[in-house]
Amino acid sequence: MPPNAWKKENNLARLFLFHKNFFLFIFAAFLIFLITLYLIYSVKIWRIRHSNAPNLKDIYPEANPFLFEASENTAVLLIHGFSSTPREMVYIAKSLHKQGFTVRGMLLPGHALRPADLEHSDSSMWYTAVLEEYSALRNRYKRVYIVGFSLGGLLSLKLSAEHDDIAGLTAIAPFFRLSSHHFYVKQPGTLVKFSIPFVPYVWKSEAYVNINDPVERNKHICYDAVSTKPLHSMLDMAQAISTTLSSIHQPALLIHTKEDKVVCSTGTEFIYNSISSKDKEIMWVTRSNHVIPVDYDKDIICEKIVSFINRLERNY
Repeated sequence: MPPNAWKKENNLARLFLFHKNFFLFIFAAFLIFLITLYLIYSVKIWRIRHSNAPNLKDIYPEANPFLFEASENTAVLLIHGFSSTPREMVYIAKSLHKQGFTVRGMLLPGHALRPADLEHSDSSMWYTAVLEEYSALRNRYKRVYIVGFSLGGLLSLKLSAEHDDIAGLTAIAPFFRLSSHHFYVKQPGTLVKFSIPFVPYVWKSEAYVNINDPVERNKHICYDAVSTKPLHSMLDMAQAISTTLSSIHQPALLIHTKEDKVVCSTGTEFIYNSISSKDKEIMWVTRSNHVIPVDYDKDIICEKIVSFINRLERNY
């Protein structure tokens, strides 16, 4: 072999070996980086599950369930959203109470405690609690209306499908379909289900509290870490309820915004078209994000809810 050819071949071999070692180094570094991230993530999960931090409802009195008594004939049951507290329903409650209605703001199991408590709750526990609260009010009052937000809206739909004696329901941004911008390949339920063993918790920063009003965003009380296990349970419940919507005949008011970054507004349109109520309406608001009960449109939705219930009350 000529010396120049041998030298050229030797240089190519060295270049190939260099690139091979370089890519192996990059791969090893990336693998170490991923392992380090997962170890940090695992430590954070361990801290959540073994935390001795005080419960949210002990830190914030407004995170507790409440009862504003007034009317002896009519009561309204308010149901808050996922990972949140009754505090987000207080503004609506005060508006209804001023109109002379008794208002109960319930607390769903696993909420207003510690993030680990939510991990051990599911849709059956939430619905059982809603049913107990509704039954207690129904035994005392002639008429009971339901107002639910997000997860609470989903639970109010399930309750209405199974109990014809509900006087009327209002579902605000009902958790029926997750916004598509969160998911790109698989359906949300599939992704969440398979992620549970590997990603049991997701963290929320202040930027991801879906309230446009900065004042209310800073005051909002919710978990900063959320378990994916109850989230999957909620998605399963939404899928199950989709087949029973035609059983709803009560007057229904649906409230949503096209700007919702959490729950897709097409789900609310599907609910509207699927329920059998003759008296039904969708109200679209424009200035709010997902947590409408405390966002910029809170005054106009309170007026609408009060008007809706007052109109129905005139029939009695």
